[in-house]
Amino acid sequence: MLEERGNISLSIDYLSGLSLPANSAILDIGTNHGSLVAELLARGYAGALGVEPCLGALREGLRSAPKLSSRLVASSGELLPFKDRSFEVITCFDVLEHVRAPKKMLAEVRRILKPNGMFVFQTPNLFTNVPWEVFKGRSLTAWKRYHCSLQTLWTLRSLLEGSGFSEIKIEKRSIRSQYNLIRLREHIGPAAPVMLAALEKLPLALATNFWGHARSGAAQPYVTT
Repeated sequence: MLEERGNISLSIDYLSGLSLPANSAILDIGTNHGSLVAELLARGYAGALGVEPCLGALREGLRSAPKLSSRLVASSGELLPFKDRSFEVITCFDVLEHVRAPKKMLAEVRRILKPNGMFVFQTPNLFTNVPWEVFKGRSLTAWKRYHCSLQTLWTLRSLLEGSGFSEIKIEKRSIRSQYNLIRLREHIGPAAPVMLAALEKLPLALATNFWGHARSGAAQPYVTT
């Protein structure tokens, strides 16, 4: 739960900087326990919904927050059970790297976004995540089972452009947080603050994670490949 709380804090901080209209219909893909949906509802986004393919995660979330029962839907990002042009904003934090058919998911995202709707995302960088996962898991290949779609700065932009998105912005964010410090200390001990400071200075192409947003563009037919 510490990991989810830490991630939600970072995600909310990023969304706050985008100044989304209070009446925005927002869908969170890969919502896990629904914590981001709960936070969005608490902040006045009455149209917030979440989808999550793992039934166990949904059950766990509903045990702690039964009021979310009408807000969480069991579904994967590759087949979203919503009508065309249903949402102004779709969020996808720490999800893209787990999706085996990212083009199919992004086609679905565009389908259900309203014209000029916003897709907001965060995903690990292949260049930094693979060495970390190899070190953490003591395996050269285990990471491929759960991070099957890691991107570089260039492949991420190409993926979004090829999926029809425009006004693409990809950026790095500060990783100095108590949450990240605790995570690092679990694996490298007292050297964690030094490592965190070094990672903070990396250029965008080597950043630990990519944060960003893009627009769906004007309404048009969607083709899934």
